[in-house]
Amino acid sequence: METEGIKVFVYGTLKSGHGNNYALKDAEFLGRCFIEGEYTLVDLSWYPGLVKVGAEGSKVFGEVYRIDESTLNSLDAIEGHPDFYCREKVNTPWKKAWTYFLPDEYIEEHDVVEDGCWEPATPDEEAYHARYK
Repeated sequence: METEGIKVFVYGTLKSGHGNNYALKDAEFLGRCFIEGEYTLVDLSWYPGLVKVGAEGSKVFGEVYRIDESTLNSLDAIEGHPDFYCREKVNTPWKKAWTYFLPDEYIEEHDVVEDGCWEPATPDEEAYHARYK
């Protein structure tokens, strides 16, 4: 385990104000950010998914938390890692953080979240997204 702790980037139901955020109740909120790369956020109706397909420089909005090993294991269970989502690291302003990817074929079956932000749930989140998108 790295000395800075385990970090996770969340972009859907794990974000503040959404149903699965309870799993991060003991986590340290580090902040909001966009990750950039060849990523696409897709809308699966009740939740989004991130795929590693997209235009260079695409942005996906989310939050970064510092978590412990127990919380990471809980998030893996919620996300169905490695059988549904697959956990991989991405670059954030707080260095590398884990996030959860869907298989690339999901981009063909679901609508794209064009602005990279799935359902802002709090006024702070909406303001950040509007300012930096």
